[in-house]
Amino acid sequence: MTDSDAAQLARLLSRAQWVLLDFDGPVCSVFAGYPAPVIAAELRTWIATEAIQVPHLTDDPHEVLRQAAAISGDLAREVEKRLRLAEIEAAATAEPTPGAAEFLAACQATGRPVAIVSNNTADAITAYLERTDLSRYVAHVEGRDRHDTALMKPHPYLLNVSMRAIGASPAKTTFIGDSTSDIQAGTAAGVPTIGYANKPGKPHRLLAAGASAITENMAALERAFSTPSP
Repeated sequence: MTDSDAAQLARLLSRAQWVLLDFDGPVCSVFAGYPAPVIAAELRTWIATEAIQVPHLTDDPHEVLRQAAAISGDLAREVEKRLRLAEIEAAATAEPTPGAAEFLAACQATGRPVAIVSNNTADAITAYLERTDLSRYVAHVEGRDRHDTALMKPHPYLLNVSMRAIGASPAKTTFIGDSTSDIQAGTAAGVPTIGYANKPGKPHRLLAAGASAITENMAALERAFSTPSP
């Protein structure tokens, strides 16, 4: 990370009185032990048993859920239930993101309430936070709406609900996410965003989507709290 990158992170975080944080990526690798492509394939297989075919366009189970919602509300509700159970199972073997626990602790130490905002189910997020003793650092958890897939990010709904829950002002909040849909949701909600670029190619994609700054590791965000802001 260059000095200018560190300075930009320090500027953003020094202005932030509240922090919104995506779950899968910035906090943990939720599908490390139960891969997302496996879950997506299981969902497609179950859908096929209902004499319905969905094209194999993606290995993202959330996109399979969107496909189901485009077919019928009843199908979406059943797929959402199965995905929720799979995510809860995945949370039991999720691997912590290096630096995430330290960043959460730094947010608490500096008086910045944190909300987790995710397209994953809140049940899986809560299970992971409790398993890893991180729930004490999180003021609010907002997972996907079980009844309306259209409200998942990049829609700003989850961010707006989270900010209301913790009493946050968009202009004084920072959202950290690792996908273009995170950045788009932050922009739509009027929240400055930091892209967590944990894979090759992500820095360019996240900046192109509108991220205000990029970090390639969560430890840099924890260090930014102690970096004097220009």
